[in-house]
Amino acid sequence: MSEPATFYLVRHGESEANAARRFAGQSDSPLTARGRRQAESYGKFEPPSITVYPLDASGNVKPLRIIEGSQTRLNWPSQMAFHQPRQELFVANDADDSILVFRAGDQGDVAPIRAIKGPNSGIKNPPGIALDIKNGEVSVASMGTHAVLFFPVTADGDVKPSRIIRGGPSDQIALNIGNPGAVGYDTKRDQILVPN
Repeated sequence: MSEPATFYLVRHGESEANAARRFAGQSDSPLTARGRRQAESYGKFEPPSITVYPLDASGNVKPLRIIEGSQTRLNWPSQMAFHQPRQELFVANDADDSILVFRAGDQGDVAPIRAIKGPNSGIKNPPGIALDIKNGEVSVASMGTHAVLFFPVTADGDVKPSRIIRGGPSDQIALNIGNPGAVGYDTKRDQILVPN
């Protein structure tokens, strides 16, 4: 496991090296020991994870289970969608350019049962997903390609999308879908909703 990252405040006009020395107490800086301790408490990254809580949870509650570890392939997980009939959890994995699928009861350092990832998929920085259970599709907001991509819920590997919604040709900036941060499915109207 890698060491946690360290953060320190770089003052206007100050070099990062000097800020690091000041943070470590090696300069004549006015940063007090209390200030250093306070800054240290904010300088830690927790590993990416998915935590599961009871439905009636309130306050500082311990998770029922956690999906976390190198086998999970989690890297900046963002939006999730649960497929009730299949008992599968779909995760938009932003920094890995992938969609990961876990079983409903998974916990610990467990590998996904499926993953959509690769150049054929067209997925780049996916911050959002939505499930269309009726039509058996997962829609992916692909911020890095200014598009919404559609895959069968059973898709796995470096697969091409079954269809794409985009505001222009793939070699140009999309005017109608600029930075899709999420995607939604309206089950009543059978419509795809894309906020920009």
